[in-house]
Amino acid sequence: MPSAAQETVIADSLDGVDLHNYKIQQASSPQDVLRQRRGRNAAGRPAAQEEDGGARRGPGVVFWEDAPQVLKFNRFIRSGYRAGYSYPQCLASLWGLHNETGNIWTHLLPAVALAMVALGGLERPWAHAGVAYAVTTGSIVGCFVLSVCYHCFMGCHRDYKTWLTLDVCGVYLALLGSQWIAVEWGFPCHPALRLWGNAIYYALGIPGLALSCLAGSPLRRGLPMLLMTAVRVCLLILRWAIAQGSAVAMRHYWAMEALVFVGGVVNVCRWPERWQPAPGPRKAALLDHWGNSHQIMHVCVAAGMLLVHRALGEDAGEAFRAGVECAAR
Repeated sequence: MPSAAQETVIADSLDGVDLHNYKIQQASSPQDVLRQRRGRNAAGRPAAQEEDGGARRGPGVVFWEDAPQVLKFNRFIRSGYRAGYSYPQCLASLWGLHNETGNIWTHLLPAVALAMVALGGLERPWAHAGVAYAVTTGSIVGCFVLSVCYHCFMGCHRDYKTWLTLDVCGVYLALLGSQWIAVEWGFPCHPALRLWGNAIYYALGIPGLALSCLAGSPLRRGLPMLLMTAVRVCLLILRWAIAQGSAVAMRHYWAMEALVFVGGVVNVCRWPERWQPAPGPRKAALLDHWGNSHQIMHVCVAAGMLLVHRALGEDAGEAFRAGVECAAR
């Protein structure tokens, strides 16, 4: 048993740690306690490795029962949690297997692809709309990058709130970065509709960003985004009714809204991991690493953002021609 002096050393070493979030067992020395606090056994191997039949999952990867409380937002994901990582370890985990691997790569790959297309000259910027092209492409890539940072660096769980806030900012970057262009090009002959459409959307979006960043629950965080979605859908219906803009672009916009809706429902309902539970405590579930609801939502959102980019490209030429015709009337 440790002496009183050793207990003091242990307490000082664990200062600020929520002991409810870690499996700290009785140990014969302060070194053993610190190993357990870091998710390792007496031999120095990750504890998760030992409890999972020796299958190595990465440094410090733990089960749901041992994960920090801030990471326990999906009770159906039972393994693969990174806890207490440093930032270099988080970056190194990009190449490892854990329950955020799929979430990282489903947004990292489209971010790299879109950036290469834009910067590598593989796609010609929209005619007469170089600034709009740069703003739209930058906002979508920025959304992907901030999402990647959030999912990568949440392993440094003491800074989780900071990275969650940046992830929310990335979502709003995509929501606000290109909508004004879509409205401007969607109603080229109706200046009043352009003015009021953008005014209403951004009157909801800008304060919505602050509300979502300060929200204490996913429901409150998502409510302003739902209101903005309702405005976008109303504008699309109005655009369809007066037959403005490119018909191809309209199909892309509707497909984007449908994809985002489906992805959101799947994520909220925790499908399909809800149907594939773990066989017991400290056991991995089938969809912990691949194919779970958040990854499905990521794929839907990524496809939707790329469709928006394509839709605006279709709208660009049509809006320029319509604008010339409107001015000639």
